[in-house]
Amino acid sequence: MCIVVSEPDSTVILTQNNYSKGYDHTVDNRTLLYLRNLFFLALFSLFFCSCAQLPEFAQPHLSSLPFDPYIEFVSYRQLSVNDFKAETPSATIKDHEHMINAHTSVSLRPVTGSQYTISPPHNSFGLYKAYLQDLKFKAVMVPSRSWWNPRLEPEKTGYVLQHEQIHFALMEIAARELNKRLMQSISQPIVGPDRKTVEQLLMASVEKEIVHTKKEILKEHTAFDEDTSLYYDPERQQQWYDNSLKKLENLSQWAG
Repeated sequence: MCIVVSEPDSTVILTQNNYSKGYDHTVDNRTLLYLRNLFFLALFSLFFCSCAQLPEFAQPHLSSLPFDPYIEFVSYRQLSVNDFKAETPSATIKDHEHMINAHTSVSLRPVTGSQYTISPPHNSFGLYKAYLQDLKFKAVMVPSRSWWNPRLEPEKTGYVLQHEQIHFALMEIAARELNKRLMQSISQPIVGPDRKTVEQLLMASVEKEIVHTKKEILKEHTAFDEDTSLYYDPERQQQWYDNSLKKLENLSQWAG
């Protein structure tokens, strides 16, 4: 994630915690902290329990974890059992691991090279302007926080793996829908009396869209689990899989 700040005869480029500058200007990268501390979505595949509703421990939930630039992650693609590298399930489900087929940790991350531009006024009476140029997000799966139950019967592997794949697809769909809304809702420059103000206004606009995305993510993943996790229903799950592929294709231009 980087910020590009344009000023007469100078450009400041900030990437993570270091910057290069062509003139005496700096940017405070704390304004991007919330983008780096995005949420992780914990997802679970149940043994088919024939319950009336999802048990509380098995419901999708969001968790905020510190940004770790070195953690391994997988951008959206087909998953395999080998992608689940956690040796034990998370502490929140340790007491219920006998009821869990798999546990997947997915997240949204800003795409490398995403940027916005801040332009200073051309005269003493002008305003600063912030432009959202190419801020995009993508879904990632975190292998070290994803667990596969080693006691799962081999004949159930395909069904469970497809289930986790759909969760991953739903997260990528959410990322592309967020990218689309960001470019449509912040298509005009944001203006203010100084650089700090326009930066804060721009980040507030982005955060508003992220909050909306969080709500939609929980709603969609919960609906999917309630539809497919309580009973073994390959036909219904295949419908979700096919629909997710269609949505991904329809949103391909908004991929990060």
